Amino acid sequence: MKNFRQIGATLFLMFTCFLGYSQSESNFIKDWNQLPEDSQRHTEVAYAVVECDGSSFILLNVFNEIGDKKSISFDLTVVQGDREELIQFAPRSFEGGEMLIGDCALASVARIPLPQGMDGSGIEVSINYN
Repeated sequence: MKNFRQIGATLFLMFTCFLGYSQSESNFIKDWNQLPEDSQRHTEVAYAVVECDGSSFILLNVFNEIGDKKSISFDLTVVQGDREELIQFAPRSFEGGEMLIGDCALASVARIPLPQGMDGSGIEVSINYN
């Protein structure tokens, strides 16, 4: 099981790097960053900040790394200077091994507008799994 998780984590990181190069319509402001894993529920989340058609977004990659179907939800805290914004990722059902991938071309729960007035290159993001 441990080897499977290591392989899954490696594939997840490789895929997010590949995805960064494959989204030609986006301009990356902040490249993919892996957030701490929820080791109890085997969930991984990575984020990037991109400009899509003149607007800035946080793109998410959410990965259910085990074979069981489950609900995943979390809160992101986006901080820049003294300003802090909470972004909620509502519960969503994931099949085993399913990955939700944020993309400029698709309006989805994995593409979140950057809070108004924040500079995407200077933000810090933390995660709290629910």
